[in-house]
Amino acid sequence: RAGKDLLAFADRMTGPALPLVSSTGEVRQVLERADKAGLDSVFLFGAGPSGGASGWADFAEQTAKSLQPRAYSCLLAPGAVVSWEGAGADGALKATALPRDEPFVAVLEAGERPRYFPGALLPPGSSPEAATLEATSKAVEAWAGSGVDAPLMNNFTGLNFRRLGKLGKLLVIAIVDPANTTTPAYLAGFKSVARAVTQETAAFLKPGAGSAVGEGAGVGGEGFGIAERFLFGTMDGVRFDDFVQQFNIFGGLPRVVVLDMPAELYYEDAEVDETDEMATFLREVFDGKVPAQKERHENVFVRSWHRLSGMGWRFWALVIPLVLSLGAALLTAPGGPYEPGPKMGRRKRD
Repeated sequence: RAGKDLLAFADRMTGPALPLVSSTGEVRQVLERADKAGLDSVFLFGAGPSGGASGWADFAEQTAKSLQPRAYSCLLAPGAVVSWEGAGADGALKATALPRDEPFVAVLEAGERPRYFPGALLPPGSSPEAATLEATSKAVEAWAGSGVDAPLMNNFTGLNFRRLGKLGKLLVIAIVDPANTTTPAYLAGFKSVARAVTQETAAFLKPGAGSAVGEGAGVGGEGFGIAERFLFGTMDGVRFDDFVQQFNIFGGLPRVVVLDMPAELYYEDAEVDETDEMATFLREVFDGKVPAQKERHENVFVRSWHRLSGMGWRFWALVIPLVLSLGAALLTAPGGPYEPGPKMGRRKRD
C-alpha cells in the first residue's frame, strides 16, 4: 500500500499541476488517474464564458500547485464545454453543463453532481491585487482541505476514521448490519439524504446567519451552509460493535449517529430510521435543536453488562437461573445465610 501511494504521489508531483482539458472525456481521463491513486475525485477550475479576471490564470495555477500533493486538478479550456452526469437526491441522473456563467472551482466525483466552492471567487473583468489573489487561493485551499473531495459516501473503518474525523466536520454515520436484508434499502435512503444535503436542496437551505451548531463552524466560517458542515459514511456495526457502544448503541441496527470528534460529542435518536426522519434530524442538529451527548469511555465490566443486556430475553434466560442458583447456595451454606462460617471468624488480638 505504501509503495502504491508513493508512486501515485510521484505521478502527481512530476506532472503538470493544472493540465488543460477541453472535453468530458479528458476530464474522465484525469479522474481515472486519480482513481488509480486511490482518490475519488478531481478539482476542475473554470474561468467562465467571459474568461474571468485578469489574474485568473495565476490564481488557478497557484491554487492547483498547493493542492498537488493531495489531489489532481485540471483547467477547463476557454470555449470548451463539459457535460457531467450525476444523481440527485431522488437518484435521477442529470447532466450538468460546465462552465458556469461565472468563475468556479468544482469537485467532480463519478456518478455525483459537481460540488462547488461556495465562497466568492474573482469577478470577471476585474483586476484584483496580489493580496486578493493570495487570499482567494487560501480560501479555496481551506475548502479543499476540509474533506470536500472525499467521496459522498465514505466507508468508515480504523484506517480512515480518525483522519476524516479531524477535518472539523460532523460525521454522519449510518451504523448497519451488512448481513441484514433491509440494509441495502436503508443505505439507499441514507444516500439520498446525503445528496440532498450536499446539493443544498430547498429542504436544507439555511437563509441568513447560522445557528449554535452552524454559525461560523462551517469551513471558512460564517456564510458557509449545511453542505460544508457534514461528512457522510457508513460503518459496520457488527464488526465494530465495541466501538459503537460509546454512542449508546447495543444492537438494534441500523442507527444514525452524528459525531463531533474534536469535541467528543455526538447526536443520536433511536427513533430516527426513515429517510424523512433522517432529513429532519440533520436539519435540527444543524440548527442546534438536538442536545449533544458526551462520548462514553467505559470499562470492560460496564461494556460487558451492556452487551449482555442487549441480548433481550436471552439475557434474562442466563441471569435468572444464575441468581437463583447463587441464592440457593447461600441459603444452604453452613452457618446460615447471615452468619460467618467457621473460617471467617475474627482473629483474636495478641
